[in-house]
Amino acid sequence: MRAKSRARSQANRRDDGVAGNEESRTKAERAQKLGQRKMNRMARQGEADRHVAGVRPKHLFSGKRSIGKTNSR
Repeated sequence: MRAKSRARSQANRRDDGVAGNEESRTKAERAQKLGQRKMNRMARQGEADRHVAGVRPKHLFSGKRSIGKTNSR
């Protein structure tokens, strides 16, 4: 007979990470909302939309997908 498997430990909820009571959590949520409101009002590129555009010559990189697991089609 097999031994009983050990259950995976549960991760903490993300909203419990705010130290303190309900008042400090509400204050943190308000600060987050105010910061996002400024970005929305400016209607510019947000923090998550920034990327490094590495433009590569397509004729040098096309057809070279045979190293990893994308080679079987």
